[in-house]
Amino acid sequence: MAIEFRNTKEKLIALGAIVTLVTAFIGWNFVARPKSATAKKLEVSRRGDIEKTDIVRRIAEGETKFESYRARLAEKRESSWFIETLNEIADRAEINLSLVTPLPRVAGESFERIPLRIEMTCPYGKLGAFLEAVENHTPTIRVESLRIEGSGDPLKTADELRVSLTLAVLRPSEPL
Repeated sequence: MAIEFRNTKEKLIALGAIVTLVTAFIGWNFVARPKSATAKKLEVSRRGDIEKTDIVRRIAEGETKFESYRARLAEKRESSWFIETLNEIADRAEINLSLVTPLPRVAGESFERIPLRIEMTCPYGKLGAFLEAVENHTPTIRVESLRIEGSGDPLKTADELRVSLTLAVLRPSEPL
């Protein structure tokens, strides 16, 4: 198929079109396409970096939360420190503990529960101060059961109450 050109102007227009098409072909295949592929790779890489940064941030937040909860857990497995702690709290509340009995530990999947049974005699106000100190203590001491026996008149705050409590602390099953 041969194209005949009548004059020089038509030849120049055809030559210009061919040069434009060849330049566009070369430019697309050797310049634009590799750059767009590189840009796509960079975009994917950038998204991956953003996701990694987000994951690292979440891990750091989790570690911070974990550290705040670590203080709430008992460090020692023995009941002796727990008994000493409760005696100190009772002394501050001016209460004499009449009986402190360690109960069997209960092992869970992640945590071990260390319970104690306490018996004491005290007035209402001192019992409230004792329970407030127990609940605000670190590591966290849980009041698991509370039985109060008194004179029958709860308005008499000077009456001595017979109180029986089961308290417990949690500690990790494995060292942290």
